[in-house]
Amino acid sequence: MSVTIFDLEFLYDGALTNATSAVITITRTDTDAVLAMSAAMTNVATGNYQYSLTDPAYDLTYSYSAVFTYASENYTFTGSVAGTTTPTDVYGFVTLSEAATYFDTRIGASTYWATGVDKEGALQTAYNDLIDCGLFDFTLDSGEDNPQEWLDAQCEQALFLLQTSTGLDARMNLQAQGVTQANVVGETYRTPKGGIPIAPRALQALNAYMDETDWQFTLER
Repeated sequence: MSVTIFDLEFLYDGALTNATSAVITITRTDTDAVLAMSAAMTNVATGNYQYSLTDPAYDLTYSYSAVFTYASENYTFTGSVAGTTTPTDVYGFVTLSEAATYFDTRIGASTYWATGVDKEGALQTAYNDLIDCGLFDFTLDSGEDNPQEWLDAQCEQALFLLQTSTGLDARMNLQAQGVTQANVVGETYRTPKGGIPIAPRALQALNAYMDETDWQFTLER
């Protein structure tokens, strides 16, 4: 997830000065949820202090109160900071760059997640599949970040689509016409719950978020 940097300066008698201590309290302005309480700031240069906050969501605004202690006195500074805006490359739960990072270490992915592939379309369709299949509960409490399992599952579903989309579409079209067997190839089709096949690894990642389990798309020969 994205990170917002709080960058503050402490001046004493008009000069940048290292404080004895520096702490910051950060609050979401939309919910008043406290995200950091008297958290220590990092002294990155003379009189310059920073705190890195992992954004619970995009497009937030934060209010802060920073307290610097120097010469046995406390100096308090307040203000507001705009959080990270929604990336232009976000597709559902993941950004294109996050998906690329995931696939860098996913064995076998490089064959399908490659130059010239409609990566954006795969990610968006994968997200739509996970939402529309009706199998999972993606409810979050206010201020919660998307769990890593959701990001992993969307990447796995995108890879699944790139690997099998032509065959899956053909089978699903046959099923929509009422066909349950294809004797030429000796296949028997079982309709997945919700009509949308979900990748096994995506299913595994989302096991804790499943509403029901008796749905799987199986292929018998």
